Amino acid sequence: MYKTANGSSVARGFVLALLLLGVSGGQALAHRSPSNCNANRLTLSLDQNPAGNIVSGQTVTYTVGVFNPGPGTGIGCDVTGTTVTLTCPGADGTPSGSTTVLGTGLSFPADNSGDTIFPSVSCKVVVTPGVTSATARAQGGQNTGNRTADLTKGVLHDAAVDDPFVRINDLTVSVNTCVAKVDKQVSCDGGKTFHDVGLVSADEDGHTDVCFGWNAFTIGGTSMPAEAIQVRYAVANAGTADLLTCTITEGNAGFPTTVSVGSLAGACVADVDCGNAQATCVNGACVFTSGANQADCSATLSAAEPDKATVTCDCTPTPGEVQATAFDEAKFQCLTPGLAVTKACKVQAADGTSEVDVTLMNTGTADLQNCVVTDKVFPNDPTCPPTTTTSTDVTVAGVASLPAGQSTTVMGSVTGLTTNACNTVAVTCEIKDSVDPANPSQPKKTPPATDQDVCPVASVSISKVCAAQDASGVNQITFTVTNTGGVALANCAITDNIFENDMTCPPTHTGTPVPTTPATIASLDPKATASATGSVSGLTKDACDDVVVTCDVVGATGRTVTSKDEKVCAARPPCPTNCANPRIGGGAQPPICTVLELDGGSVSITGPAGGIDGDICIADGGKLAITGSQFVTSNIRLSSGASFSKSGSGRTGQVQNNQNLSQQVTDALNRAALDAALPCTQTIGTLSGGETIVGNGGLNVICVGRVTIGGKVVTLTGGTSDQFVLNITGKFALTGGGQIRVAGGVQPGAVEYNIIGTGEQVAFSGGGGGTGCCKAIVDGTLLAPARNIALSPGLVNGQVISGRNISIVSGASVRCKCPTP
Repeated sequence: MYKTANGSSVARGFVLALLLLGVSGGQALAHRSPSNCNANRLTLSLDQNPAGNIVSGQTVTYTVGVFNPGPGTGIGCDVTGTTVTLTCPGADGTPSGSTTVLGTGLSFPADNSGDTIFPSVSCKVVVTPGVTSATARAQGGQNTGNRTADLTKGVLHDAAVDDPFVRINDLTVSVNTCVAKVDKQVSCDGGKTFHDVGLVSADEDGHTDVCFGWNAFTIGGTSMPAEAIQVRYAVANAGTADLLTCTITEGNAGFPTTVSVGSLAGACVADVDCGNAQATCVNGACVFTSGANQADCSATLSAAEPDKATVTCDCTPTPGEVQATAFDEAKFQCLTPGLAVTKACKVQAADGTSEVDVTLMNTGTADLQNCVVTDKVFPNDPTCPPTTTTSTDVTVAGVASLPAGQSTTVMGSVTGLTTNACNTVAVTCEIKDSVDPANPSQPKKTPPATDQDVCPVASVSISKVCAAQDASGVNQITFTVTNTGGVALANCAITDNIFENDMTCPPTHTGTPVPTTPATIASLDPKATASATGSVSGLTKDACDDVVVTCDVVGATGRTVTSKDEKVCAARPPCPTNCANPRIGGGAQPPICTVLELDGGSVSITGPAGGIDGDICIADGGKLAITGSQFVTSNIRLSSGASFSKSGSGRTGQVQNNQNLSQQVTDALNRAALDAALPCTQTIGTLSGGETIVGNGGLNVICVGRVTIGGKVVTLTGGTSDQFVLNITGKFALTGGGQIRVAGGVQPGAVEYNIIGTGEQVAFSGGGGGTGCCKAIVDGTLLAPARNIALSPGLVNGQVISGRNISIVSGASVRCKCPTP
């Protein structure tokens, strides 16, 4: 028995043959061929390659065979003039497609001598969607009821009269559907959440379920790496045909562009039925899920979005013959978070509050939200960045939403600042639509963006120096105004008053205004200083001087700051011609010099406040340097070419340049020469201390070889008419508190130490410098035109005159006192 492609028996053709035989009546028995035949046993076979069910669009090869006799009972009859055809399945699944004539006029004797297997015929089976089967038909002969026409297609020799016949063999197979669906999914949180989930054929779900990833970015000096975007794919067999060699093509070149899927069976009960290790059986259908591919966010990666993933599967073993395709689009965005913050702490208002403005700028392409502002003021740090940890929190409102490219300003306030204070801010925002991989329930946060500013507090100070009265009875006053705050000041008005009835400060009586130059300082930047001057004349006793400065605060309308200073202006009536101790330079000439440098030497005055009581005079080419707390109660008079430098806190009177000191120099040199020529009234080899020299009631000329007094006292005593000239030719040194003092009615102004010629320097030592100076003391004037004088330290109650260098150091002092009333 022969089998057809679908397994049906060729005996089917014999049923029709028996029916036809019945119709023909007994006529067929007259001339049979062979004579004893009694049945039409012509059989058609129909085979299909490939065997089994097919898909629409598949090309199938059919092979037709004719056999006589074929299977069955009875004695077969000869068949001649036969046309054999093959009809392909049509669009409706019936054998209505193209017909191929395999042969015409063919004879098939009933002895199998004419049996034929015809060349195969290819049919491309394309059925209308919804048609589930396809039938091909092999046919020999024809029996339409038109005997004449039917006999042209085949004659069955079963009677005296030939009969038409037809043999048909239909082969029906199922037409399976070949359908694939695909799903492209994206994740921006490291694979914890995937977006755009759903199998589709042609992106039916769109791509509105977007996730957001982040390019590499830097905020506040903190660099953050790019976020990785993950993509994965799912492919489902949505038909009944097996899907073969499926491949996914990815449209974004930043990811692998080809993903191999493999094959997926058309039906399943369990995962193993799918024939793919990465596939699972879901509701009877096989679904493949790929692993995740990832790439770092970048502008290039994001520019390709939305992109398409397309799956292509073969539906037949012949690659490319029939394919199922589907595509899905998914979208992510690579944004760049950016945050900049600037702050400004405004000038303190009159009520003591300082407004704090914080401006947040979204400098990136990602929206920000829930920004937290942390603002601190450091009251102990006048500059930024702060160096201390003591701070006070400043309440500043947060920002709920900060879209990309936008800015907003929030404010707070600081109260109670008394000096400039550093003000810092740090702002952290959530990145909208982001997910923190470490805490998936929370959005990702930006690093803090920071800024700082100084909260400026306006302040001013004024200080004054009221110099000692000059020879004309004038106290010169110098004012120094300093902007001690952090804000520019303007229109600083100086108001000064002298209180002649108040010898101490603060005053309790009514003052008299003192004009100042200038009266108003137009502007004063932070930390800048400006000076003004004034003067008071004719004081007969000490008087308190009170000054107040009031400045407008720039940028704070109506706000002013003030400062005051009070100092006593000392009333010291001049005594240039009757000073108790000087004896050189008296008479009607200009005021005498307490310290006089004769000829280009240097005068150095340093150390604590011993003080020079009177004028210092420096002749042509000489140099004067004052440092430390040393002070000069009167003026500094500089001849042509003389120089002066000063540092430290000690005060002086006026510095008068280009003074004519020729008379003072001449007087000193003449005095030294005249005194050296005086006859001696007493001669002493060495004054070593402990001696008492008693005057003779007039001029006493004591000729001394050397003075070396260590820790002892020499006393010059006598009446008011006694004068002493000590002409000293050798060494002059007071050590360890050695002293030469006057007693009785002798005044320091009646004593002169004329140190003759060159030799060792005149030296004082023994300590005790500064206030209450000193241990080494002489009453009278030192006159040494050709020697250095070094008070280290020492006290001279008189004048110091030298043509060489004078050193008044370690708090030494030279004092010119007014006569006792």
